[in-house]
Amino acid sequence: MSSPPTANPDFTRLFERVLVESHGDVRGYLSALGVPVASVDDLAQEAYLAWYRAPDQRPEEVEPVRWLKGIARRMALNFFRTSKRAEERHASVVAELLATEPMELPLRADDDAAMALEQCLEKLPDKQRTVLRLSYEDNLTSHDVAARLDMTASAVRILLMRLRDALRDCITQRLGEETR
Repeated sequence: MSSPPTANPDFTRLFERVLVESHGDVRGYLSALGVPVASVDDLAQEAYLAWYRAPDQRPEEVEPVRWLKGIARRMALNFFRTSKRAEERHASVVAELLATEPMELPLRADDDAAMALEQCLEKLPDKQRTVLRLSYEDNLTSHDVAARLDMTASAVRILLMRLRDALRDCITQRLGEETR
């Protein structure tokens, strides 16, 4: 492993220790964010390389694993922004969770991302939850949802887009709070 220009031997030892101790956590974090299995290793590697190339950017008071998860989160968000299927993946997660009763979710108690999503959904106003339920649980088109809720189909599509973005941001924020 070659040393970054600004690295010192202390950083190199710290980096190697953190890499060995945290690679599973960082990969798991990326998976929990919804990154496809085939891309998790690549994004984790990019996160470690970003820290390795610019070690001085991490504030002293921020733990290395927390810093790496922040880098990984940004990389995951960039991955989703550039992926043409990002909306389908997020919609699929929301649909799966909405399709089950809240108390009967087939999730492990330690599934942080799913728990974060459930908490984020609970915070939404009733009308927004209804739009999500009709769209993803009942599989209604935006025209059908619009007719039931006295909205336009365009307004339903825009609301769904904003809800997906808001849920993604809420989940990301909650996951970030849990790493503090």
